[in-house]
Amino acid sequence: MAEKSLIVIGAGLAGLATGCYAQMNGYRTRILEQHTRPGGVCTAWKRKGYTIDGCIHWLMGATPGSPYHQLYREVGALEGNQLLPLDRLARFLDEASGRHIDVTADLDRLAADMKAISPRDERAINELLEGVRAFREFKLQVDVAAELMGPLDRLAQMWHRRRWLKYLVSYNSPVSVFAARLHSPFLRWVLSNVFTPEAPMLFVLVLLAQLAEGQLASVEGGSLAFALAVARRFQELGEPGFQVVENSTLVKDSLIAGHVQATPGEGQGVRKAKRCILELDGPLLGSQLGDLSAQEGRNAFLKHWISKATLDVLTVQIHRDAKTAMPRVSLGDPVQLGKVAV
Repeated sequence: MAEKSLIVIGAGLAGLATGCYAQMNGYRTRILEQHTRPGGVCTAWKRKGYTIDGCIHWLMGATPGSPYHQLYREVGALEGNQLLPLDRLARFLDEASGRHIDVTADLDRLAADMKAISPRDERAINELLEGVRAFREFKLQVDVAAELMGPLDRLAQMWHRRRWLKYLVSYNSPVSVFAARLHSPFLRWVLSNVFTPEAPMLFVLVLLAQLAEGQLASVEGGSLAFALAVARRFQELGEPGFQVVENSTLVKDSLIAGHVQATPGEGQGVRKAKRCILELDGPLLGSQLGDLSAQEGRNAFLKHWISKATLDVLTVQIHRDAKTAMPRVSLGDPVQLGKVAV
């Protein structure tokens, strides 16, 4: 049987997890990264005795039995890292007035505190808390990848979500839309910053429900410890570790030639593999490929090279102002992530 080999560009959490699952599924895998440390944006640093954590505020599905918790375990993220349950998401303080509110797991207290600040907003507050309470019984799932879903998979997904369909439809608009209904400027500010104003309101309902259910946790060692644990897991699965490379021509070479031209620290070299995965965000991908700031131009470029079969998988994060979807390509053979094939 021909050897299955893979190069992953980018040692952020997505790249590290990709490397772990690829090796679990029989791919000889190398991860190439331009930084000296894995983790990407999942990082932290020290300043004058303080740890500045740049990424993880909380994790969802943080208790044993949750599919998310199982994923954390499979990629080694919990090895040496303790999850600390959260009973308070944040405290919002207006320094000028001294007004504040705690967003806690106690939903009755949260509702009472919000109504005390703005009695005029009682109707919207009741609606918000009704949605949060409904999602307390919603079980987070690790679904089959959209590319591999058949009619029965989609039917099963809809059946699982049937009780929450009205919320899935009604609260798919940004948080800012719901926040605009509030009379209180302070509560509008609070709600808009529970996550981000651009996020779907549905996500805030799920987030607060997870908090109320005791399913949110922080990582005791912080973001960097979390990322380094996944990097160790990748090493334990077979490869000696990720390689530090010069990234100036990395992406373009992998697209055009089907291989990666890299500088692995000790002289020039070519790293070849049967398949290549790019774990980069959209703006960075555009900067690597040239002047491709327009989404349409980037799509046209990628479709051209994908049609040449030089790239097997492209995994990117789409910038929030992107208007069109990126083209999809697949790895070929399904890959098993725990109990889920993608």
